[in-house]
Amino acid sequence: MSVDDLAVELVEEILDLYLANPRDPKSRPPLYDFDRMQAVMRLTRVSKRIRDIVLSRPAFWRTIYLHAPMPIVKLFFERALENNIDLFFDQLYPCCGQICGKGSTAEQIAERASFINSNMSAFQHLTLLPVQLADINFGKILSVALQTPAPNLESIDIRFSKEMQCPNLFAQNAPKLRTAHLFTDEDWNLEAFKSLTTVSVYIDHGKCQEMLSTLESMERLESITLVRRITSRDDPFWPLERPVTPVIFASCRRFEVQRMESQWVLTLLSAIQLPALKELEVHETVNLAIVDGEIKLPWELIPSFSRALTSLHNPHHLPTSISIAIDYRHMKIIVNGTPSISYESRWFWKATDGIGNSLLLDTVSDLCASLSTIPNVAVRELSILYDMSYVRGVTNPHDRIALSGMDATVLLRRIMKAYPVITSLTLRADVDDAINLFCAEPHLLSSHPRLEISTLIDPESPRATDLFHNLLHLEALTGCEIDVLRRHSSAPVGRQFPEFH
Repeated sequence: MSVDDLAVELVEEILDLYLANPRDPKSRPPLYDFDRMQAVMRLTRVSKRIRDIVLSRPAFWRTIYLHAPMPIVKLFFERALENNIDLFFDQLYPCCGQICGKGSTAEQIAERASFINSNMSAFQHLTLLPVQLADINFGKILSVALQTPAPNLESIDIRFSKEMQCPNLFAQNAPKLRTAHLFTDEDWNLEAFKSLTTVSVYIDHGKCQEMLSTLESMERLESITLVRRITSRDDPFWPLERPVTPVIFASCRRFEVQRMESQWVLTLLSAIQLPALKELEVHETVNLAIVDGEIKLPWELIPSFSRALTSLHNPHHLPTSISIAIDYRHMKIIVNGTPSISYESRWFWKATDGIGNSLLLDTVSDLCASLSTIPNVAVRELSILYDMSYVRGVTNPHDRIALSGMDATVLLRRIMKAYPVITSLTLRADVDDAINLFCAEPHLLSSHPRLEISTLIDPESPRATDLFHNLLHLEALTGCEIDVLRRHSSAPVGRQFPEFH
């Protein structure tokens, strides 16, 4: 049976899978390429039946990369029936010369700006990726195009450099706009877009209070992401002043802060009230320093995470599980329940001759055990990923990085004592220290949890043999059920974390 023999509905489903939704981060091609447009064109040459199906489906043509040659852009626009367009423009892409083959940079930018300006009512989603144009006039041309009313626009993702100023975005007329991701140097006036339910924006030291007040006035906001922007006027270590009055995001169900020092996190979480919160995400930066031979940690580090946990004092559902992931520079804690909490910290510091390792150990231990201090919380499921494979071969202590200098055995012992009634324990990556500890101190598993072990160890190596014997011994000592799975990824923990903007 050939493709031509299949039902139309099945062929359309196959074509949908082949083209893949570019708005899905797991799909290909990436946003900066126009391979998807080329793929659509290729489909029209497979067979007459496939061509007829592709030409009859405007949806196949509605994803347009504006850095493709303009004749192709206009062809897709026509075949998409000039509506519900998902438009992408990466201005770092070599849209001049290499692709189009003719025309100056100014002409190319002007033609694309004209397309945006003339067809704004046809766009449903608009994505403009980072722009660094050599001539400031190019930025002005594009900025003018974005000051056109957008009556059907539902989402935007815009990232401008400083030469791209757009004080009157969409002429403040985009009544269907629901989602706005605005990571730019522009100070946006969002008050006109009352239809917004999802907003991601930069805040800086000087404009924080103004932005918080604007967002507070937008009563329909359900998801808010605040990312710190460090400008040329800012010292990255400047503290954030607490807002004069409490800020209430009455409808916000998901709140996230990114790229912030501990003091900023603590100040924001202390000042903002979130009565409808369902999900809280914190991405914190921990900068360490050595003063007179003594390591200094920001005093706000533990209070900032503890403040995040205070949202659990009046929860809809108490948490029952905690997941802890640690590598040489990253730490991530995920707590279920409602609201759920995801906390990530990145540690930028090199260890030196063990200086401060005990302080680091105490701090990380306290962070990991913080959930146990919340009244009425009984954790039943505990997952620990401890991965130092990236620095395992480092022998010079001067090259050790931040969290890699901690004593893993002591850390694990403290975590287990904090959660004594677990019924399920998952250990991933570097599990040797944990199994050795449990063999030496089986009382740490007195609740007889089910163990799931996932490791990168080569099953043919002597290390695997030792681990196998220790697992048999541990099973006999504790009576715990133990399952061993092979971990498929060797990436450090930090590479598995979502990247900052």
